[in-house]
Amino acid sequence: VDIESELGQGTVVTLRLPIYKKNAEKSEENS
Repeated sequence: VDIESELGQGTVVTLRLPIYKKNAEKSEENS
């Protein structure tokens, strides 16, 4: 297992989750 790639994927997921939640909230308000 490549530790750097594992950390990279974890960082991407951590950064994307808040953005995904914000987008989900916006879509709910618009509907």
